[in-house]
Amino acid sequence: MTCSLFLRIQTGLQLYNNPNENQVFPIPIPEIGGKEEYYRSLKLWQQRPNKSKWIVRTETETRTYRAFSDKEYGTIYLAERIDYVGGGFLLLDYSGRKHLLSTIEDHLGRLIIFWTG
Repeated sequence: MTCSLFLRIQTGLQLYNNPNENQVFPIPIPEIGGKEEYYRSLKLWQQRPNKSKWIVRTETETRTYRAFSDKEYGTIYLAERIDYVGGGFLLLDYSGRKHLLSTIEDHLGRLIIFWTG
């Protein structure tokens, strides 16, 4: 499992780390508060309900991303929740200035804690 992230670049595109392909693809930035948009080449739907959330949906899962400020890259979006079509979900949390993954919790309440010190 990878926690896909978006990095802002100057051309009006974001870079999307596709977890199924393990490759980075440029995708257009959807309007904040706009309707869900379909991006045909990657078979994904995306929406930004506000400036701190970004939702990407595929046929198998919905990933909700949260914005973090990063000195090197500007605004980055890290996955905070992954909902699977089959009904399960994962909650992800991050710590520190480097936004390291600190915990993963699943729909059954199982918790993995990563030491980031």
